[in-house]
Amino acid sequence: MELEQQVLSIVSKIAKKNVELGDELLKKNLIDSITTVDLILELQEEFDCYISATDAESIIETPKSIINYLNNLK
Repeated sequence: MELEQQVLSIVSKIAKKNVELGDELLKKNLIDSITTVDLILELQEEFDCYISATDAESIIETPKSIINYLNNLK
Protein backbone atom coordinates (compact mmCIF):
# COMPACT_ATOMS: atom_id res chain seq x y z
CA MET A 1 0.00 0.00 0.00
CA GLU A 2 1.28 3.45 -0.87
CA LEU A 3 2.22 5.89 1.91
CA GLU A 4 -0.68 8.24 1.19
CA GLN A 5 -3.22 5.43 1.47
CA GLN A 6 -1.59 4.04 4.62
CA VAL A 7 -1.73 7.42 6.36
CA LEU A 8 -5.31 8.09 5.27
CA SER A 9 -6.31 4.64 6.50
CA ILE A 10 -4.69 5.17 9.91
CA VAL A 11 -6.10 8.68 10.35
CA SER A 12 -9.57 7.56 9.26
CA LYS A 13 -9.43 4.66 11.73
CA ILE A 14 -8.46 6.95 14.60
CA ALA A 15 -10.97 9.67 13.60
CA LYS A 16 -13.67 7.03 13.06
CA LYS A 17 -14.65 8.64 9.76
CA ASN A 18 -13.18 9.00 6.30
CA VAL A 19 -10.71 11.85 6.00
CA GLU A 20 -9.13 13.51 3.00
CA LEU A 21 -5.59 14.78 2.50
CA GLY A 22 -6.42 18.41 3.23
CA ASP A 23 -8.77 17.90 6.18
CA GLU A 24 -7.74 20.00 9.18
CA LEU A 25 -7.81 17.32 11.83
CA LEU A 26 -7.96 19.43 14.97
CA LYS A 27 -9.90 22.39 13.58
CA LYS A 28 -12.62 20.10 12.22
CA ASN A 29 -12.65 18.15 15.51
CA LEU A 30 -11.76 14.94 13.70
CA ILE A 31 -9.26 14.19 16.46
CA ASP A 32 -8.75 15.56 19.97
CA SER A 33 -5.87 15.47 22.45
CA ILE A 34 -6.51 11.83 23.39
CA THR A 35 -6.87 10.56 19.83
CA THR A 36 -3.82 12.61 18.84
CA VAL A 37 -1.75 10.40 21.13
CA ASP A 38 -3.36 7.30 19.61
CA LEU A 39 -2.60 8.62 16.12
CA ILE A 40 1.06 9.29 16.90
CA LEU A 41 1.50 5.87 18.51
CA GLU A 42 -0.14 4.16 15.53
CA LEU A 43 2.07 6.08 13.06
CA GLN A 44 5.21 5.21 15.03
CA GLU A 45 4.28 1.54 15.06
CA GLU A 46 3.25 1.36 11.41
CA PHE A 47 6.26 3.25 10.05
CA ASP A 48 8.81 2.10 12.65
CA CYS A 49 9.83 5.64 13.55
CA TYR A 50 9.94 7.98 16.53
CA ILE A 51 7.87 11.16 16.49
CA SER A 52 8.79 13.62 19.24
CA ALA A 53 6.11 15.64 21.03
CA THR A 54 7.40 18.78 19.33
CA ASP A 55 7.17 17.17 15.89
CA ALA A 56 3.77 15.70 16.69
CA GLU A 57 2.33 19.16 17.32
CA SER A 58 3.50 20.40 13.94
CA ILE A 59 2.57 17.40 11.79
CA ILE A 60 -0.98 16.63 12.87
CA GLU A 61 -2.56 19.59 11.11
CA THR A 62 -3.63 17.51 8.08
CA PRO A 63 -3.00 14.01 6.71
CA LYS A 64 -0.88 15.70 4.01
CA SER A 65 1.38 17.25 6.67
CA ILE A 66 1.83 13.79 8.21
CA ILE A 67 2.79 12.36 4.80
CA ASN A 68 5.28 15.18 4.20
CA TYR A 69 6.87 14.52 7.59
CA LEU A 70 7.16 10.78 6.97
CA ASN A 71 8.64 11.39 3.51
CA ASN A 72 11.30 13.62 5.07
CA LEU A 73 12.31 10.82 7.45
CA LYS A 74 13.43 8.63 4.56
